[in-house]
Amino acid sequence: MPKETVERVAHLPQDGSAWVATACRARAWISPKGRPSYRPYMIMVMEASCGLIRLGKVVADAPDADVVLSSLIYAMRNPVAGSGKRVRPSRIAIDDRNLVGALAGPLSQIGIQCVYEERFPPIDFAMRDLERSSRGDDDRPGLLDIPGTTPSLLEELFAAAAFFHGRAPWRRMDNWMPVEVRYPAGGPCRYLILLGYGGEEYGLAYYPTIADLRANYSDLDPERVFERVTAVSLTYGEANLLTFDDLDAIEKYRWPVASSTLYPFLIKMIPPGKRIGVPDVDEIKLMAAALRTLPDFVSKTLQVDAGKPQPGQGIFCLPDVHGGNGIALRFPVDIFGTDN
Repeated sequence: MPKETVERVAHLPQDGSAWVATACRARAWISPKGRPSYRPYMIMVMEASCGLIRLGKVVADAPDADVVLSSLIYAMRNPVAGSGKRVRPSRIAIDDRNLVGALAGPLSQIGIQCVYEERFPPIDFAMRDLERSSRGDDDRPGLLDIPGTTPSLLEELFAAAAFFHGRAPWRRMDNWMPVEVRYPAGGPCRYLILLGYGGEEYGLAYYPTIADLRANYSDLDPERVFERVTAVSLTYGEANLLTFDDLDAIEKYRWPVASSTLYPFLIKMIPPGKRIGVPDVDEIKLMAAALRTLPDFVSKTLQVDAGKPQPGQGIFCLPDVHGGNGIALRFPVDIFGTDN
């Protein structure tokens, strides 16, 4: 880092204040004309005691230490109108250990202590306010906010979703061929439909009761179906379908995603009306188990590679995150019969 960067503010008076700073993904999307949407980065500097924002700067790419240092120097020399005078703080807390390691030395040369702090509630609030203006009425929580979920469970969900898409079991089973599922293996009957045979939306849908499944296959207008059916679906799309909490968790925990256009999009349709929410932890576990096992069930048990799916059933073992539970699958389902 050039020494002259910090020397530009060495002459400024030092007022004993403490600042906080972050350089993180913004909770908003930018959609340039003719280019894919992307999440920029936000560099924000705030005076801790009063919550005044000294600097708010949007940059396209992840800022390195030089960019952050230049931004801090700019905030000292050119404070946002109404945020105070040109000063050097005595202390700057940053929520990135790597940045603290890179900036502590240069800042100490001008009498500023640089330390690590994990979270800054005032900055979090400002970021959430930006998110509200970006997402509008979409108030879905992040998956980690669902009671009972864990990073390891969601890692398995994302890994199973990538595995499922890679195997593409929908190529030989259409959405008129539901599969019965019991998870855990001794539990009640539930129902799965593979999505994608028509070449439009790929994924998996889950129906908790035979009544929901029957309504899905009924002659009702699609609008009426959505008003009365409970269903969980996982489809694939671009990152802007997901909540910012989920996108941040993907980066933090490195959950696998098949590609930039194949993010798993998990929602729950909840009647009455067309209310969109999120599944509970048991439904997430069931979807993860089904995504992990359906490709082998379809290709091996139902022998679709040899032609039309054959009747079959089986119990499958699951990864350790399922706590020793297995999953039972059976085909076909007598949709309108009396055995359900």
